Amino acid sequence: MPNPAAQVRSTLANEADALPPTDLLALVDDFVLDCAAASSEDAHRLISQLEEDLQEVYREGLVYGTLEQIETFLAVLYHLGPVLPSTAIISWFDLVLRPALREPKLPTQAINHAKELIISSFHKATNASEILLKSIGDFRRRLMDLYLLDAFNEGKGEDILEWAELPREERKKKTLWKHNLEDVLLSFGNERPEDLLDEIDSHFVNPSSRLQLLSLLNMFTNAPSFSKAASVLPKHQLMQHLLWSLLFDSSSTVATLGVTLLVKLLPSIAVRAPDTLKPMLPKLLAILARIMCWKERPASLSLVPSTSIFNPDENQRIDESLERELERETNPSLSLHVLPSIQWERLDMTFNHAASLPPSSRNYFTMLYYLYPSNTLRFLRSPVNYLETAGEESPFIDGWIKTFDQDEIRRRSENLVREHNCHPLIIWRDAVVELEEPEFWLKYEMSRIVSEAPMLDVRNLALAMQTKYAALTQASSAARLSNSTPTPHNFQQLASDPPQEGLMNADAATASSTTVPSRQPSISSALSVTDTTSPRFIQTIDFSSGKAVISLQDMINTTIALRSNLDVEVVHPSGMWKEDLWTTNSIPTSAVASKAPSPDTSKSTSTASSPPGMEHPPSTDSTHTQMQPKEDSNEAHVAQAVSGLQREILLLRNDLNFELWLSRENAKHIGRLYQDRILMRSADAERQGLYNKLRGYRLKVNQLENDKEAQKQSASDMKNKYAEWNIELSQRLKELKDEKKGWMEERKELRRKGEELKAHFEAQAKLLADATKEVFELQTQRKANQHKIDRLHDYEAQISQFLKVRKTWDQDFQTFNAREEDIKLMQAQYKQMQMRVDCLEKTQIESDDTARSQRRQIQNLETRIAHLHEQTLENPSMEFIQNEVAAYSHERGSLKSANEKLRDENAELKDELEELKAMVEVLKAQHTGRRGLVGEPKSPVFAGSPPFGLG
Repeated sequence: MPNPAAQVRSTLANEADALPPTDLLALVDDFVLDCAAASSEDAHRLISQLEEDLQEVYREGLVYGTLEQIETFLAVLYHLGPVLPSTAIISWFDLVLRPALREPKLPTQAINHAKELIISSFHKATNASEILLKSIGDFRRRLMDLYLLDAFNEGKGEDILEWAELPREERKKKTLWKHNLEDVLLSFGNERPEDLLDEIDSHFVNPSSRLQLLSLLNMFTNAPSFSKAASVLPKHQLMQHLLWSLLFDSSSTVATLGVTLLVKLLPSIAVRAPDTLKPMLPKLLAILARIMCWKERPASLSLVPSTSIFNPDENQRIDESLERELERETNPSLSLHVLPSIQWERLDMTFNHAASLPPSSRNYFTMLYYLYPSNTLRFLRSPVNYLETAGEESPFIDGWIKTFDQDEIRRRSENLVREHNCHPLIIWRDAVVELEEPEFWLKYEMSRIVSEAPMLDVRNLALAMQTKYAALTQASSAARLSNSTPTPHNFQQLASDPPQEGLMNADAATASSTTVPSRQPSISSALSVTDTTSPRFIQTIDFSSGKAVISLQDMINTTIALRSNLDVEVVHPSGMWKEDLWTTNSIPTSAVASKAPSPDTSKSTSTASSPPGMEHPPSTDSTHTQMQPKEDSNEAHVAQAVSGLQREILLLRNDLNFELWLSRENAKHIGRLYQDRILMRSADAERQGLYNKLRGYRLKVNQLENDKEAQKQSASDMKNKYAEWNIELSQRLKELKDEKKGWMEERKELRRKGEELKAHFEAQAKLLADATKEVFELQTQRKANQHKIDRLHDYEAQISQFLKVRKTWDQDFQTFNAREEDIKLMQAQYKQMQMRVDCLEKTQIESDDTARSQRRQIQNLETRIAHLHEQTLENPSMEFIQNEVAAYSHERGSLKSANEKLRDENAELKDELEELKAMVEVLKAQHTGRRGLVGEPKSPVFAGSPPFGLG
């Protein structure tokens, strides 16, 4: 697995033994394959080493010596792309890729290598770590910053003035740099649209970048794979910011680009995400009303100096507050205050030097009217009531009432409705049913929606019908076109005879033009350049009349020729702008319509000085005090001219992108209709041909059926004869087969018996040899093991004796265990009896004491009774003494009975005590015959060794 860094160094240094670029790239491909086959650790080590070596080659200055070196190094990096990590590609961006994207002299393949390397760094973020994802996100954000801040920005007057002063080479570099950044961002968006929309949304909140991002989004919508992003964009935060921009921003240029973007997005959303369109409808209609209320804004007077030559003190800037007050009175809808809860920084005029026309609402109204006709008309009838009924809260502090100019909306909507056809669904649906039931265009293709919607406009419909009936007079051309395939040259003629699929389809099929009718011939003539071999010159600008007369058709032809793959030769190249362009007469009418100078002023300023880098006119004999005001005035007009031209370029480019998108969608729809038409015509022709063939086939079938009957009869006869002959042959063949079969069976049986006998003999010989060998071996083993057998008999006798002794021992041991359990039981009983004897002894002692005290008491009582008896005898009348004697007598009787009872209990206790003593003596005698702990089953001596005499 060799490292190709040394070969890269030798090839870049153009050494004698260096490899050719093709061989070098083949070596790099082999290295990539080896890294893919190796383990992850080895591959990482090899790639890290190669990166260090390539960095060393770059530090040696072998990369940017010549264009060939740059191209070779980019090709090496491109071929290393599958194994290079994203961090390595990001590290090469500032060193190699960024300068390559700025170099106009590099071949297209080298630039494509650089762009694909950058795009591949984003693809490797699928299973990346969090740190790598963060670095890739920072790199993606940096590319967007470079596009917005480093590339040429058409929305900044400083950039266009700086652009005018740059030499041709620098312009080429800046143009190439911007186009390459756009290609990288758009290619990345085609594959990962959500990430691109996130980046655009993060920068969209900045007003200075809003115009450039809208241009990028317009180009993004022209991509063929925009359908993936169309399903993501309606639910993305960027869609909300886009609607806010159209509701809040005051720049007519941004509004024009935003409306164009919405017109292109609505068909895509209707096809890809139709569920998100109904909730968005109130905001879309509110944007339509705001555009209708937009009025023309004059150029900013605060930036235009006075042209007075008599009083230089009048060259003062007009108060901006006064200008804002005038603007608030002219366009009150542009100065409304937004709710504090909505964090939005409003964009004012983008081009302050030039007057700005209001954005056109025609195409936007046509698209909304096609998608939701009843709701659109209901909104125009009462905008505020519609929005309040729909529950759409106003984003402005003053509410919806002060947002819209009802009279202006009514005036403009009347003109728009007059110039549009009646939508068929207005008859069958009202606004409520239109929102509740499924849309009629749910199963339509995007190209069909884009083609049918403009046909509601009377101007487009008139042009389509005019083209249709004009084409009907050309019979030969129509016959030729019916047998041809659809090409860009006959799209307009193919649309002249579409299949009748209803009003909408027929009108859409005849429309190969765009919303601007005068531009269709220019596109057709521009496309016809591919059929001619002679060069075609575009008419130059004529300044003889004092005005720049430019044909819109020539501008479109030039744009299409430059965008095609034709070889365009630029004749009479000039690095300067014409001097007459900077005079007051050259200012666009739309830019200074409100402040057109007088003829005297125009004449005096026609010889004014041009900006730096331009050719200077001849000097005059006027004094310095007269020239200074003229120069200031000329500078103001130059700023106005540049701003006006810059805005016109942006709007023309926006219109061109919209026309190209619309033409592409129309071409798709026309191709589908043409295919349906061809299929229908081919089906009719095929049906007629099949009918003619069917008639011939029926005649042939009848003839063939007759032949079939004749052939069937002859075949039947031949079949019978053939059957008889087959029966005879089969019988003869059967006899021969049976005879042969008997022979073959006899032969097989003999052969089988011979083989069986042979195998039997061989098996018996083999068994006899094995038996002889086994007998010999057994005899040898028997003689060798005879002494072991004798010893084994002795062991068996000893084992039988040991088993008998062991059995006797086990029986004795079981008896011993049973005795041990009895002894334990008797010990427990002995302890209980001993405790009971102690208790009885104590009780006996207490009984003796009680009896002794009672005897003393009896004796005392007897003495007392005797004394009392004597007294009674002496004095028999004493009742008290008699009662006391009776009481004592009764007490004496009870004491006697108690004494008797205690004596009986004492006798019983003595008997029990004697029994216990006798039992204790018996237990003691039994306990003296115990063998001790050694004989217990749990004794380790017993468990580990057999009894004596058993060894």
